Amino acid sequence: VLNPKITVTFANPNSVTEFASISSKYTSDELSYGDIIISCQHPSTSGETFERYQIVKMNDIFTVEATQDTTYYGMYEITGSSLAGEIISRLYIVTNDSSVEVAVLGGHNVNSEYSDMLTGFLKKNNYTFTNVNNLLKDQIKEDTKMAILAAPTNDYTADEIKVLDSFLKNNGNYGRTLLYLPSCSQPELPLLEEFLAEWGIQILPAISYEEDENNYYQYPQWVMAQAADSEYTKGFDSAQQYFYPMNYRLAKTLFESQGGYFTTKILTTGENAYGYPISEEVPEDWKPADAKYKGQFDLVVMSTYQHADSATSVAGESHVVVMGGDFFFYDEIMSSTACYNSTLTLNMMNGLTGQDSSINVSIEDKVISTTSFFEQILNSNAGIVVMVVFVAVLPLSLVVLSFVIWRRRKKK
Repeated sequence: VLNPKITVTFANPNSVTEFASISSKYTSDELSYGDIIISCQHPSTSGETFERYQIVKMNDIFTVEATQDTTYYGMYEITGSSLAGEIISRLYIVTNDSSVEVAVLGGHNVNSEYSDMLTGFLKKNNYTFTNVNNLLKDQIKEDTKMAILAAPTNDYTADEIKVLDSFLKNNGNYGRTLLYLPSCSQPELPLLEEFLAEWGIQILPAISYEEDENNYYQYPQWVMAQAADSEYTKGFDSAQQYFYPMNYRLAKTLFESQGGYFTTKILTTGENAYGYPISEEVPEDWKPADAKYKGQFDLVVMSTYQHADSATSVAGESHVVVMGGDFFFYDEIMSSTACYNSTLTLNMMNGLTGQDSSINVSIEDKVISTTSFFEQILNSNAGIVVMVVFVAVLPLSLVVLSFVIWRRRKKK
């Protein structure tokens, strides 16, 4: 290993003493052959050290696919390797002395599949998650910095709205964010949308629609998003990269600033877009001229409340962020180097929670020729698989991480 601060050791699972020593240290985890344990020691305020560790399973480092031939035998074909992304992600997590705590709000028939797309991406970037299924019964952890609300289809009650408001105020300490992910398939939710309007964000009962072929892809609803002028979109070059075209739930900012609230546009439509109604009773002959909403709309927007303890001093601030694209967090899109989706997401999430925004752990899986991989490696024995992992791919991943850690510490 090129980095002298990183060491790699091997343990023989067939050795009773070696395996017992490791399994007794990690009693809360079930260890098996081929597991990779990544750990890092950190100094504590008391002068002692504490360990942060991650365990990578063999099925974490390969992508698999069921085929007609393999399904019959209850087996899967290996189609790719995700080892580089997994190792670098876990190393990044353990070399930080803490993670960002996020609450995933449930109930109200939320779209858990949509939130899972986002949390799966954020987990690789040192975020941890707790499910909060009932705001009136379940406590949100005190150190939670962000809550995710993904496309509920049932409205919130007045009491639940008070809990959301209390979460953002944080006993006067603020420093929290509510991330709202509306969907194009949601109905109108009057109480929740009234709460968002207090923050200056109006959720419209419409989805994106464009007539100009230069502003959409294949279908008029699959709109090309435009980056607005904000600190989170600095340096974005639309000539080289883009936001994946999709159908967006539309929003509008109600004001730029009002009573301590400030709104910021992040992504918008073009200036001549239309709102296609989300109602199930849309006439078959609907056309843009029939649209109730026309103009430029907000697709990703943020509202900030600044609590001032004097005329010139801000004591704290919290945020509400709306990201309205149904496919914004798909794995294939977030790992694509051609799209800015993952860059914008981390720029915002890290900026709002105090993480280092210069690091984006999003590495596309490597495609493997299934036949040749089985013939050359898997059909020999498991020992060769482990040798390839530890002797070839793991050291290369450590080199990449070494550069990432050096870059992060250089910025501090």
